[in-house]
Amino acid sequence: MADLITEISSLEQFESILEQNADKLVVVNFWARWCDICKHMNDLFGQLSKSWSPNVVFLQVEADDQEAITEKYEVDSVPTFYFYYKRNRVEVVLGAQAQTLAVKVETWVGKTVVVPEQPQALPENEHSDRIKKLTTCAPVMVFVRGKFPECEGCEASRDLIALLRSKSVPFSAFDVSLDAEIQEGLKTYSGWPSVPQIWTLGKLVGGLDTLREIDQKGEWDSTFSKAIEETKAQEEQQKQNLNARLSDLINKAPVMLFMKGTPDAPRCGFSSKIVGLLQDQGIRFESFNILSDSEVREGLKIFSKWPTFPQLYVEGKLLGGLDIVKEMIDEGELRPLVPAHCLDD
Repeated sequence: MADLITEISSLEQFESILEQNADKLVVVNFWARWCDICKHMNDLFGQLSKSWSPNVVFLQVEADDQEAITEKYEVDSVPTFYFYYKRNRVEVVLGAQAQTLAVKVETWVGKTVVVPEQPQALPENEHSDRIKKLTTCAPVMVFVRGKFPECEGCEASRDLIALLRSKSVPFSAFDVSLDAEIQEGLKTYSGWPSVPQIWTLGKLVGGLDTLREIDQKGEWDSTFSKAIEETKAQEEQQKQNLNARLSDLINKAPVMLFMKGTPDAPRCGFSSKIVGLLQDQGIRFESFNILSDSEVREGLKIFSKWPTFPQLYVEGKLLGGLDIVKEMIDEGELRPLVPAHCLDD
C-alpha cells in the first residue's frame, strides 16, 4: 500500500505533485493520528488505491503535521477528502462517509480515466486480508449490493437493512458492487453464495433469510447482544479518549484560548476581539483553532458545558467567552487570575 499512496511531508511536495499530475485525478486524504474514525477511513483509502492506481493519484496528509497545507487549503476537520483534476478542486467528502467516498472516486474515474476492463487480481493472501479487515471493521458489518442506504436494484439488501433498523441494531455497511474482487472473494471466504451478508464480531451470521428466521424465533438478543455491547464499549472508549485529549489541550498552557482561526488570522469577529483584549492586557497565551478539528469543536461544547466559541481557560479552568472576559477586564478581575510568568511587565 505504501507504494500506492504518497505520504506528504511538505507544502512544496504537495503542490508539486498536484502540478505534475494535472492530467490525472488526484485524491487527497487529510487525517490525524489521534482520530479513531480516520483509521477506518485510511483502510478504505488503501483499498481504493489498490483498485484504481496508477490511473488515480492517492495522497495522504497528516493534518497536525502539515498545518501549512491545511491552513492554505482550508481543511477544517478530519477526515476530509479533496479531489483534484486539471489543478482544480472538483469534489469534497467530509467525515467518515465510506460509501460516498468510494462512489465519488468511481464516478470521477469514469470522467477522467480509461480503466482496464480486467485489472490484475490481487494475490490470494492479500485478497483474504482485505476481506477479513472489512468483516471486522465494525461489531456488526453488513455487505450489501447497491449504494447504501438505498441499495437500488437489490431488494434483499434493502429488506435486510430495514429489518436491522427496525430492531435498532447499529451496523456499518459495504457495497460489494464497488469492488468485483470483494464481491466474488467474499463468497469464497464466507462459504455463503450470495449477498447480502451480515457478520457480527468477525463471524458470519448469514443472509436475509437467516435474519428473518432470527426474527421469527425471537433470537435477536442471543445473536447481537455481544456485538451491540462491543459497539457501546467502542463508543465509550472513543468518548474517554476524546475527553483525555480535551483535558490535555486545555492544560497545554496556563492560559489557553479555543478560537476560530489563529491569533494572526482570526476566522470570526468574537475570536478577533478576545485576542485583541488579551494582547491589550499583556497576557501571553496559546490557542487552538477549533475549525481545524470538528471532534474537538463539538466535544469541547459538551466537555465544558459551554456551547459557543471562543472559550478561555486559565490553569485548566474555564472562565468563559468574550462577554465574560470583557466583564472581568472591566472589573479588574482577569489579570490577578493569570500566573505572573504569563503577564508582560
